[in-house]
Amino acid sequence: MKSIVKLFLACNSFLFSFTLKVQGQGDCPTGRFDKISDEFFFSASSDQGATGDVVAIDLMVTNQIPRTDLIGLYIVGCYDASIAELLDEVQYMEIFDLLSWRSSFWKLSIGDFKGFGLAMGLKYAEVPKIFPSDQPVHLATLFFRLIGKPGSFSKIEFCDNVFRQPQGACSKNALQFVPRVGEGTLEDQLHAFSIRHLPGEIRILDGEPTRPNPPATPPLAKIYPQAPTPESAKIQFELTGGTAQPGSKEVPLSVYVTSNYEFSGFYLSIVFSPTFLELARVAEHTRPGAMVINNTEGFMAAGMTNSRRRIGAEGERVKLVTLYFNVKPEAPLGSEIPLKFAPSGPEGYPFYFNWLAIHYKDTVSPDKLPITAEVQPLLVTNAALQLQRPPMVRCGDANQDGQLDTADALATLAHLFLGGAAPACPVAADFDLSGDLDISDPIALLSTVYLGRPPLDTLEPAEVPCS
Repeated sequence: MKSIVKLFLACNSFLFSFTLKVQGQGDCPTGRFDKISDEFFFSASSDQGATGDVVAIDLMVTNQIPRTDLIGLYIVGCYDASIAELLDEVQYMEIFDLLSWRSSFWKLSIGDFKGFGLAMGLKYAEVPKIFPSDQPVHLATLFFRLIGKPGSFSKIEFCDNVFRQPQGACSKNALQFVPRVGEGTLEDQLHAFSIRHLPGEIRILDGEPTRPNPPATPPLAKIYPQAPTPESAKIQFELTGGTAQPGSKEVPLSVYVTSNYEFSGFYLSIVFSPTFLELARVAEHTRPGAMVINNTEGFMAAGMTNSRRRIGAEGERVKLVTLYFNVKPEAPLGSEIPLKFAPSGPEGYPFYFNWLAIHYKDTVSPDKLPITAEVQPLLVTNAALQLQRPPMVRCGDANQDGQLDTADALATLAHLFLGGAAPACPVAADFDLSGDLDISDPIALLSTVYLGRPPLDTLEPAEVPCS
């Protein structure tokens, strides 16, 4: 099965007999910023059933490290494949959506020796809501089908140093941190390797199976027999345009995507003019992910590659995010400010891009369909924010019917004292132009309508801009 992130563990060494024997920490090379810690540990639950039953094993982490720079974790497990068969289904908990913006789950195999791995990229802002904690945090549930004989059992071990990456680095159960000042660069990330874990256990009982299938989980994205091609892919990213005035606040523009392939994740990168626009905030409409807003260079990036759960079905138009822009006062009237889908990031190294996570039966290549000129047919609808002069309305016309009469005063009084709807144009309802909408406005309006006297004995403009 294909993971949405390139599989980064390979199997080239193991020690396995009746019980699992793992190499010691000293047998595996450690980096400059690696450390051994007992301040956190992983644990697995236990379950039992008859041969043919599907049992559930919960993966949990307990962490007492009082740090807020936690950015990822790695779990590597081993089990006896003659006792149980690991299914493809993974059930991610609600906490997983809160913490993780990227994940990858994979199954490992060397002959009869089986294992699994789970990697998570964590969001800085959410980590303090969960850690530190003395209570186990439930991350995910794995499902095993029992295939052994009654009376047999297998431990679900957390195994370090059994599987190695192609570069020779060891796979371990670890937490990953951004280095503190003086501890290195982002390329030298700090890892903490726990020296204690609590394994789970699978036990097979006598009797007939009663749980032949895993419980219902959120729908998984379809696994296609072949990778998307330029001929087969019909994917469209859309960015809606809009109109605004210089100085407008939180003008909404929405991003949609439609694909003829089911997808479970996405990266999104949009560039804009920082001279005239400021991105105030972004509302996410799918599972929450990582977010980057850079108003200095003029780009935003969002990423949600969390698990294999489906985000969009074939042909479904999915609303991904809504961008809320502030238009700077110096933006020229009558102009169009372009916004477009484009790679973004540091000059010369744009590491944010646009793609969908589409799964297919491939065990090596990553599930990426980047938006480039080489991938066709791919429609990308960019947008422009048009700057228009605000409409002019007659001063005092609170109900916007084109007349200046008692109805306008009554509409304002109903809003102020009876809970009525707010005026469509508050500037027009502010008849005395004091900057506040209060009882003095309908009084001044009635004075003008019936006594022919302008408010405050001054001549006010016949029209005001409604903004």
